[in-house]
Amino acid sequence: MNKTFRNIGRIVLAASIMLPAVAFFAPTAEAICTIRQNTGLIRNYQDLPNLHQSNYAGPNDCGPTAFAMSLKWMDNNGTPGIVQDNFADTNALITELSNQLPYSERFGTWDLLTILPAANSRFYRDIKDVASRRTHEARDWGGDDDQWVNFDDIRQAMRWNNPLTLLIMWPGNEIYRGRGPMPARDSMSRHWVPMFGYQHFVLGRKICLPFGLGCSRCKDWLAIDDRFTAIRTGWIEGGNSYVYLDFDELADWYTVEIHDRI
Repeated sequence: MNKTFRNIGRIVLAASIMLPAVAFFAPTAEAICTIRQNTGLIRNYQDLPNLHQSNYAGPNDCGPTAFAMSLKWMDNNGTPGIVQDNFADTNALITELSNQLPYSERFGTWDLLTILPAANSRFYRDIKDVASRRTHEARDWGGDDDQWVNFDDIRQAMRWNNPLTLLIMWPGNEIYRGRGPMPARDSMSRHWVPMFGYQHFVLGRKICLPFGLGCSRCKDWLAIDDRFTAIRTGWIEGGNSYVYLDFDELADWYTVEIHDRI
């Protein structure tokens, strides 16, 4: 019995010496590093204007205002005749959109199909109807509504030069400085915005040996990538300022896409 206890004691003593030594000499995963940055923008994104929703139509009209921004880009990039470049016609367009869309001054722009699972509203068709009344060329537009938004969808839309109009629902997403002044708030929720680009930072970690013996290259593991979308806020009039909106697969987003491909 005494011999058994002595052997157990030796094992425990050896382990207490070896384990700290192994941990001391073991490689470690260092701070997060950037492997590459991917950026996508629609062509002539500067043609997507900044419109301040409080300057037009009615209250809680971020939806019609965001769609008007997207339509102004379409007017300058393939489908002329939608809207004249002046305040009066822009305001008239936003009023027409407000009348066509499921918009109310109290609750904004949405309907039950916007929030029900496995259902989509008909925002795209409403936008096409408004544009088609202003120019026959919009009658051949395509597009769709999408309640299940993933980052690949966004990248493909930007690759095809299609601005997306985005509804950020609850609980919202953080915003970061892009170009120009930052809004007074640092997040968005229950708000419509036009989207014209994205940034994707592929992140990883370096594995480093102790005693300054060197580190590996940045490896694509043990880190979650950073992904952002470039948007106009609807809270600034004129200029080319924009912000980045943090993308999260679990975020409750709804997008409307319009395009002039036949």
